[in-house]
Amino acid sequence: MPTDKKTTKKKATKKESGKKEVEKFFEKNYKKDLTREAAIKLAIDALKQVSSAKFNPKNVNIAIIEEKDKKFEQLDSDKIEATLKAKS
Repeated sequence: MPTDKKTTKKKATKKESGKKEVEKFFEKNYKKDLTREAAIKLAIDALKQVSSAKFNPKNVNIAIIEEKDKKFEQLDSDKIEATLKAKS
């Protein structure tokens, strides 16, 4: 099935628009001294802002790399959901 050029351009433009919205959101809300939990909440808020569908933690991947030890941690959907509930 060939890809329609207009559809491809429309999708790319939509993604670029979301990227710009997220960048503006971080420019406005990011603070250098955020705690780990506050940073996770900020990331979730940014995703919720550009999400066209109802936000579902099961459809989100969040990973953290701590600056001090460079250790990679992938948060599971339960942790993301707990962070959302704690926020309310």
